[in-house]
Amino acid sequence: MTSSSINLEKRMMNLLIIVLRAVLAIANALIAIQKLIE
Repeated sequence: MTSSSINLEKRMMNLLIIVLRAVLAIANALIAIQKLIE
């Protein structure tokens, strides 16, 4: 296991966390919009 592959894994994990947070934020926004419409 080289240090570069470990760094790549860390980047992938960070990217995954960012994507998950973005999805959650979008979901919360959609729920809020639906509540306003109703």
